[in-house]
Amino acid sequence: MSSANSASGMRDFMEPSDYVLNFTGCVPRSFADAAGISFLDFSGLSGTHLFLDPEAGETIRRKIAPFGAHGIHFIDTGDYHYLSKLTAETAGCPFVLVLADHHTDMQEGAFGTALSCGDWAGALLRENKAAGCILIGPPGESIRKIPEDIRSKVLPLQRECKDADRNRAADFCKKLPVYISIDRDILRPDVFRTDWDQGDFSMEELSSLLLGVVGARRCGVIGIDICGGLGAEMAAYPESMRLNEKNNFDLYQFAARLIGRQ
Repeated sequence: MSSANSASGMRDFMEPSDYVLNFTGCVPRSFADAAGISFLDFSGLSGTHLFLDPEAGETIRRKIAPFGAHGIHFIDTGDYHYLSKLTAETAGCPFVLVLADHHTDMQEGAFGTALSCGDWAGALLRENKAAGCILIGPPGESIRKIPEDIRSKVLPLQRECKDADRNRAADFCKKLPVYISIDRDILRPDVFRTDWDQGDFSMEELSSLLLGVVGARRCGVIGIDICGGLGAEMAAYPESMRLNEKNNFDLYQFAARLIGRQ
């Protein structure tokens, strides 16, 4: 499917709660315009790279508050994955976090007391805003390093997981609303290119696992965010930018399916 055809089709399933949070140009304004979704520009805001300055955090919270947790949100590169916490906690109720990522994002004190891309998921669990986490993607060594105080709240799912594990995850998602966060560093570099070390999932493998977990209860998905990619400074690598542009369209369509719009 061409980008032009994809763009025209996106407007069939967009909703006003969808947006792009821009810091580096990772997801360009042209994508937001084609999809008909909001483009919230924070490119001039300091105190946001890798970890979040409290003052910058308040600025972002004020901007995203009217949208709430509902919808599909593109939140720039993996350096800004901590924005998932800001978006998810606007749900105002306990939820199950389904995290697809090559990393756990549960490192204790990755940047001291500041909220960071390395510890935001752990913070949601410690604050009991997320009742539990279904974790898809990190290698076994990373999973073994999940801090002990939250380990019991995490259910890891590997690509080769048994049906019993997949069913257990699906049962967990039946009890509470679900918030999904996807870091595209879980994907193989020939599928999508990021500025972090990457996993080796295909788009089909990721889709299968997520659909297996959420199942028929897609109305229970309250929101989805998507991060990962390359900043605008990587425009000198047009092949990578074209590959990522196509994935923006494809993943937006898949997210609409996950959230029950298709």
